[in-house]
Amino acid sequence: MTTSASVALATPGVRACYGVRSRGRPGEVFAELTIAVDPSLDVAASHRIADEVERGVAEELKAREVVVHVEPAHSASDRGKGDGELAPE
Repeated sequence: MTTSASVALATPGVRACYGVRSRGRPGEVFAELTIAVDPSLDVAASHRIADEVERGVAEELKAREVVVHVEPAHSASDRGKGDGELAPE
């Protein structure tokens, strides 16, 4: 099953995905999620990754609106801990 988180985690540059919320019925799905990216990336690069996640989630889930928040990733030892964070394996 394709989920917002699985689409986000498959996007190059995404280190983790958490805080995923969605609602609606087919054709009227609204999704919101937070992705973690390399903290050394500049704002423009981080924004490009978020845009790619938005496009991917909208396309795969037929979502009407997708909101992606971007945060700096924690250290590798912290990934996958707390806040329901999902990290690639």
